[in-house]
Amino acid sequence: MITPPIAIGEGNLTPRYIQDWVDQALLTYADKITVVFGTNQLTYNQLAQQIEQVSQAISARQPAADIIVLSTTRSPELIGNLLGILKAGKAYLPLDPTYPPARLAQLITDSGVTTCVCADEEVTFFGELGLSSIPPRRPVGPPKGSLLAHEHILRQQAP
Repeated sequence: MITPPIAIGEGNLTPRYIQDWVDQALLTYADKITVVFGTNQLTYNQLAQQIEQVSQAISARQPAADIIVLSTTRSPELIGNLLGILKAGKAYLPLDPTYPPARLAQLITDSGVTTCVCADEEVTFFGELGLSSIPPRRPVGPPKGSLLAHEHILRQQAP
């Protein structure tokens, strides 16, 4: 039996899923660097924003899908894409675009997948393999929102 996740902040901070580790770290390290790829860097805030965008896009476009293809092209977005797929409650099938197209087509056919998360420049490639793509949206600049604990909001609402 699968135990449902416990929301961070409900008293038990033991993460049950890998994306919960990011949520927990976000509470403490929001503006700290978590992903470094060449000269690109992402903070926990930016990573969480990307995870949420990918998760919402998958949930909106493929709510019934069990498996989503993940392009394994190395990029700063790869980790956020993977965690976004998991947050949407889906499994992922990692596909390397450098594999022969015939092998990729066989994997796609055998698995029955119809959607992938990939970089903007890979949309055409995966489209030629019969997949619709959800390109990641890169976080631009610092986050525009604020991290507020529920207790602080509730204190402001109390008479």
